[in-house]
Amino acid sequence: GLLHWTNQHAYVIRGFSRDSFVHVPLLRKSGMPLGHPRAHVSYKDATFWITQDFRLVGFVNGREIVLSADLSDDITTNLATGRELEIAAWAEHDRQYLAVLLADTVDSTNSKIWIYDTFRQAWNPPWSVRLVAITSGQAREASEREELLGAVWNGTSSALVTMSFATKRDYVP
Repeated sequence: GLLHWTNQHAYVIRGFSRDSFVHVPLLRKSGMPLGHPRAHVSYKDATFWITQDFRLVGFVNGREIVLSADLSDDITTNLATGRELEIAAWAEHDRQYLAVLLADTVDSTNSKIWIYDTFRQAWNPPWSVRLVAITSGQAREASEREELLGAVWNGTSSALVTMSFATKRDYVP
């Protein structure tokens, strides 16, 4: 089905023709938070998003699942004017990860990232990063490896960084 969100609820539209379309609500209070249009990501056969009460949920194989409620206190403590939530997904070494970035677009020293390991079903401890945006993909044309990519902004210049558990370091390609 086709997903769409309001700030209060998430909905899936199911059906095969215009006459058969049905608007079905998903989890209660599963809408996306206002002012955070990048708080969702589609990855392979799934869609993941941060809800308006800051849970991490997904729509996988035609059903909704709550992955974690652990972020709500941490995000609300760090959420302030000028900060935006963003989510990215990638796989590395047969493991799938979701990254949630709370980006401070005014002062990137206040940005913070959380990594969710879907295999362990657990969060890695958050850390501060100078990122203003994240996505996933190939960092180099010659490489088929998928990586978490970030945009660093220090107030005057920017750079692309890759973040990898394989190398256990962050670096600029």
